[in-house]
Amino acid sequence: MRAVSGLLMALLVLSLAASCEPATGPAATPTESAGPTPVLQPSATAPREEQPLAAPYADLDGRWGLGYIPSALRLSERGGRWVRFTSPQGVAVAIESYVGAATEALGGRARAALAEVFPGAIETGSIAPAPDAFWEAGITFTTADGARGELLYAQPGRHGGDYRVFGFLFAYPETAEETLRPELEAMRASFRPVGVLPLVATGTDEQLLAIYTYGFRGFGEGPGQEHWLAVYTADGEGYRKVSHSLLESPDYIDPSGVRQVFLSGGDPPTRLWIEVVSGVGAHGGCYDLFMYDWQQLVSRVSHCHSSPGAGDVSDFDGDGVSEVILNQSDEYVFCYACNVRYVAWKVLRCDEQGCSEVTLSGLPDSVPAEVRAVNDRAVALAKAGLWKDAQAAMEQAVASGVYEPILAANAALIRLHAEALRRQVQEGGYPLLARVFYGDYEGALALMRPLRPEDIWRPDTPLVRGTLAEGYEASLAEWLARATASALEARPDLAEACFLRGWARYLQEPSNPDALADVRRAAELAPGEGLFAESLAFLEKR
Repeated sequence: MRAVSGLLMALLVLSLAASCEPATGPAATPTESAGPTPVLQPSATAPREEQPLAAPYADLDGRWGLGYIPSALRLSERGGRWVRFTSPQGVAVAIESYVGAATEALGGRARAALAEVFPGAIETGSIAPAPDAFWEAGITFTTADGARGELLYAQPGRHGGDYRVFGFLFAYPETAEETLRPELEAMRASFRPVGVLPLVATGTDEQLLAIYTYGFRGFGEGPGQEHWLAVYTADGEGYRKVSHSLLESPDYIDPSGVRQVFLSGGDPPTRLWIEVVSGVGAHGGCYDLFMYDWQQLVSRVSHCHSSPGAGDVSDFDGDGVSEVILNQSDEYVFCYACNVRYVAWKVLRCDEQGCSEVTLSGLPDSVPAEVRAVNDRAVALAKAGLWKDAQAAMEQAVASGVYEPILAANAALIRLHAEALRRQVQEGGYPLLARVFYGDYEGALALMRPLRPEDIWRPDTPLVRGTLAEGYEASLAEWLARATASALEARPDLAEACFLRGWARYLQEPSNPDALADVRRAAELAPGEGLFAESLAFLEKR
């Protein structure tokens, strides 16, 4: 009992009146510099009855949160820049947060804090976390009552001008080394800085806040390692958590990675929307969209991609209501760093009922037949990957002056893909395949015409050797075969696609007779094209 009572008494040092989450009162954000915290006498007023904590717990004034708290812990004290949790089993957790100096001496602060929280404690060692760990410096210690503990400090945002310092102390009886220490380590691993985003909500006196963790997720053992997003209300009584949701995919969230977006109209709006843009893995990105319906957070979109920029919100068709645009491009046509990608986007319209995909569609019968015919042609070309021609056809349909929401959506969807593919042609990479993806087969052939047939139709062709496609001949042939097959399905008379399909088949297998058949067919469709006739003569001779 002596060790237990000693821990609890030590945690009363520096105390203010206790409170329990979710009713912590708002206070000014601390701005004091590093230095000793004055020792305050315990309050003469008995603290309120301790309440269980619902994870995640957030301290909005200190700008930190926890995704996991052992069930034995209770919030016993909150005041100044310290928050403390205690347990009848003799477990103690104390968390400090303050704005320090640009070059904070974290090791020195750890020793000063230990002396404040546990007078008479003995430092038993130092902790040097891994270079990529959240915590930067710390010490181990033994209290005067024989409890063991650790105290770690970090100043994660100092390189970006954020000088807030976080400290995390835990202590436990020596007999609880195997049972309680793993839980306390999991609790510490779930610690994150939190961002506070005021939400725009008209028609209510309630102040709504989006609270979210940022930085890297926890990679420790145990629960609570994920990032999370919560909605709080703030009034004269304090802060109150209304709803929260775990973010299972993100590894990293930037402090500016969470924002309110506006998808649906209404005055006042019937729903609030919050997006989370994050990172995952070595270079991937994730996009999450949540709806808040004044009672709970509801996940509407959760999408990850192999590169950053997994999603965005934009009014892509100009109707005054924003859509969600998800990146579904293939970044690995050859390799991730090769700067050759197959562009694809998925567009969603989201409302309180859910999200539905915007797809290329036919027009209703109320639209004039000639406009419907041009629209249908543009849609067929787009589905075949002939984006350049599809955009030109759709511009003709739009120029008719007929307004129809489906027509506007079709035009916007085609423009979204065509413009992205056109930019890829301009950026370089592997120009021949970029032009094929854009549907510019004439542009692709223009790259082949300067070469002699014997240079085109050999394994070490300069169309591949010395380019980004070298070493990825199988992938090049597969993508060409796939693209040309779609193009020829929509336009069987497209001689350029027929010729390139023959070249793709040759790359896959030089002795494939279908390669010669494709070149012969291209020469028949375009008898005036010298590239086709000369290639046919060369291949027939071989």
